[in-house]
Amino acid sequence: LRPRLNWMERVEELIKTYAAIDAEAEDILTDRQEIVELNDKRNKTREALRQLKQITSSKQNQQSWVCFANTFLKTDTQACIDMLERDIQEMDAEIKSLQDGLKSKVAGLQKMEGHVQSKGFQLKGIRLEELWEIT
Repeated sequence: LRPRLNWMERVEELIKTYAAIDAEAEDILTDRQEIVELNDKRNKTREALRQLKQITSSKQNQQSWVCFANTFLKTDTQACIDMLERDIQEMDAEIKSLQDGLKSKVAGLQKMEGHVQSKGFQLKGIRLEELWEIT
């Protein structure tokens, strides 16, 4: 049993609790916004990649203009394609890590708020490789 606190100590404890809940919620919203921004960037990169592949399919040894940090450079189109594919892979990995961290943060927030965690909340989907191992 906790010793009885006077009303001022209870108010301070309540303020600390709400501040921790608010900080955790803000962190969750920040991660969600970052996922949205990365997803938009990934989609734009896919569009650029698709356009470059269409150009490359019709001509060989072509060069393309690429913007790097407000500087335009003319480089080999295949090098641009390889670079964009690497960027997409990096963004996919970053989005996945943010999504995985988001689950634990939401579970922590629910616990702080006193909610019972939903059953199956921590479940992960089966990848295609895992599905073939099962059958």
